[in-house]
Amino acid sequence: MRNLLILFFVVISFSCKQQKHPEPNILWISCEDISPAWGCYGDEQATTPNIDKLSTDGYIFTQAFSNAPICAPARSTLISGMYATSLGTQNLRSEIPVSANLKILPELLREQGYFTTNNAKTDYNFSAEGRWDENGNEAHWRNRPVGKPFFSVFNFGITHEGHTNTDNPDDTKSLTSKHSADVMKVPPYLPDTEEFRSIMAHQYDLITVFDQEVGKLLNELKEDGLYENTIVFVFSDHGYGLPRYKRWLYNTGLQVPFVLHVPEKYKALAPIGQNGKVDQMVGFVDFAPSVLELTGNQMPKMMEGQSFLGNSSINKELIFGYRDRADDVYDMSRSAYDGRYLYIRNYMPQRPYIQNAIIFNKGKRSYEELFRVRELGELSDEQMKLFQPKNPEELYDLVNDPNELNNLIDDKNHMQIVTRLHEALKKHVLDTHDTGLLNEGDMMSRADAVS
Repeated sequence: MRNLLILFFVVISFSCKQQKHPEPNILWISCEDISPAWGCYGDEQATTPNIDKLSTDGYIFTQAFSNAPICAPARSTLISGMYATSLGTQNLRSEIPVSANLKILPELLREQGYFTTNNAKTDYNFSAEGRWDENGNEAHWRNRPVGKPFFSVFNFGITHEGHTNTDNPDDTKSLTSKHSADVMKVPPYLPDTEEFRSIMAHQYDLITVFDQEVGKLLNELKEDGLYENTIVFVFSDHGYGLPRYKRWLYNTGLQVPFVLHVPEKYKALAPIGQNGKVDQMVGFVDFAPSVLELTGNQMPKMMEGQSFLGNSSINKELIFGYRDRADDVYDMSRSAYDGRYLYIRNYMPQRPYIQNAIIFNKGKRSYEELFRVRELGELSDEQMKLFQPKNPEELYDLVNDPNELNNLIDDKNHMQIVTRLHEALKKHVLDTHDTGLLNEGDMMSRADAVS
C-alpha cells in the first residue's frame, strides 16, 4: 500500500510539472512614421511614460528595423514573413496579384484556434479581405468567443507624416503640456531653423499622444485580467515622416523603436536574456515567424524571416532593405547592414531622393521649409545632397558616423567590407528572387497569369 501511495504522488508531481501554460495572447501596437524617440531609448526630449514603464520589465530592442522605409512594403513584409521584393509588393500603391496560396500571419493563427483582429489599417499592397476574424475600426480582442486566445493588432496613425507636417490643434488636445521648440535638436542633414524646431516639437507631442493610446490598451488588458497572459509588441513601421527619414534607405528610414513585454509565465518562450536592452538585430520579416514560434506553430517553408524568440531563435547577421517606386517617384535601391556598416546599392543613381513629384508636395511643412531655405541658397552641402543624384554605392560606419554623413565607399581601408556586403546583397537578391529589376507592367502580367 505504501509503495502504491508513493507511486501515486510521483505521478501527480510529474503531471503537474508537465502542465503547459495556455497559448499566449499576442498584442501588436504599432504607430506610423517615428524613429526610436522614446524615453526608454535614452531620448531626453521624449515624453513616453507608458511605453517606458512597459519596458522596465520587458525588452528594448536597440537594433530593430523595418525592411522598407515606407508603409505598404514594410507592412507587407511584417504580416507575411516574406520580403516584399519576393512577393512583388515593394512598390507603393502596387496592384500586383499575390499567390492564391499565400497565407499571412492571422490566417495561420486562425487555423490553430486563435481569434484574430486588426484595428484598422492594413495597407499590405494586397487585399486583406477574409484574412482576419475582424478587420475594422471596431475590431477588438473583447469580441472573441470565451476562452479563445487572440492575436490583435492596433495601428495608430496619429504620428503619420500627415499629422507631423500639419499643425492641427485637435491632434494634441489630450496633452496638458507640450514640447518646447526652443530646446529641440535638429540633425545636421536638415536646416536648423525655427520652423524645423517647431516641427520636431510637434513630432514629439504626437509621440506622446501615441503613448497615451498605448496606456489605454494596456489598461484594457489589465481590466480584462489578461495582462499576464499577453505578449505585447510596441513598434513603429519606419522612420519619421520627414525628409531624410521616410523613403530614405538610410538607418534614419529603417531603424524603428521596438519594446517587447513577455509575462513571467512565458519567459521560457523568449530566452533572450534578462529584461533590458537587446542588441540582437531583428527585421520586420522576422516578426511573423517569431509569433508562430511563440504560439507553437510551424513556420511555412515560403516564409523568409527567422524567429528571434522561442527555441528556434537565430541571431541574424544581416538586415536587408529595399526602396522602390513610391507613388509617382521611380527609384530602386537595396541595402545590407551588419550591425555596424550600412551598404547601399543605388540602381538609379541619377535620380535624387527628392524628385519633382506629388509625394514631395508643398502641403507638407517640412518640405515647404526645406524648399524655402534652398531658394534662399542657405542649405549646407550636406543638405543639398537631398536634391542631387546619388552615388551608385554608399557605405557608412554607424558606430563612428551615426548621422550617415561620410560615404566610405572609396576609402581603401574599407574595401574588404564593401566587397563582403556587396556580395552578400547580390546573393540575397538572387536567393529571394528579387522582383525589383523586372519592369512593373511585366511583373503585373506575370503575376496575374499564375495567381
